[in-house]
Amino acid sequence: MAKPKVLIVDDEPDTRRLLRHVLETEGVTVLEAARGDVALELAKRVLPDLILVDSTLPGMTGAEVVRRLKAEAITSRLPILYMIIESAALPPADNIDDTVPKPLASSEVLDKVRQLLVLPQPVQRHRRILIADDEPDIIDILTTQLTAEGYQTLSAGDGFAALQLARREKPDLIILDLHLPKLDGFHVMKLLKADPEVGLIPIIVLTGVYLTDEDRQTGLRLGAARYLTKPYEAPILLKEIAQVLRGPSHGP
Repeated sequence: MAKPKVLIVDDEPDTRRLLRHVLETEGVTVLEAARGDVALELAKRVLPDLILVDSTLPGMTGAEVVRRLKAEAITSRLPILYMIIESAALPPADNIDDTVPKPLASSEVLDKVRQLLVLPQPVQRHRRILIADDEPDIIDILTTQLTAEGYQTLSAGDGFAALQLARREKPDLIILDLHLPKLDGFHVMKLLKADPEVGLIPIIVLTGVYLTDEDRQTGLRLGAARYLTKPYEAPILLKEIAQVLRGPSHGP
């Protein structure tokens, strides 16, 4: 049986590299295009089983790529998964099959791709969460709260240990303090997102450090899915975790 083919249309090389790694682990053949015109020609030539289109392509926007794909008889029936940032407009609903928010979360991307390609669903298992915090009391409290909800937990007391543990264990989500010894949270996020094996793990920042708007924007650019401050309310944190793992509406 031939492998399904997925075309990734995104001008960011890091995003294409991360998506390629995630999708190839599912046995998918991945094709790439950094521009809309290239994507249109490739789609007509290859007829992929699914197309992932970024909303913020330069020149020809993602919405225009979708419109042209649907206007061509040969590509009009190809399924489209639209990768969208909060400020971008959606194409007409009947032109796309589903959406996924950016920053991307690997669990949500895989769920959407599996559904659209009718790939087999993975065996269910307990979600694993890495807690990166230099306060042992916070780690103990979070571990108690999370295990009570059925999650498995890992913990690290400094940024370097968190980075190493994330690469080795590949958790489903990371709860990250910004004020960490050896390697601060911003550097941990930057290094994680640059690594194709862990770059799509969603990150919730949980910190007692005062955050400026610039800090928040930096964190969002680096891939933080949520920002919460200490002291936190457990029900709110648990709700955020569930939403991020499920593939929530985006934004902090």
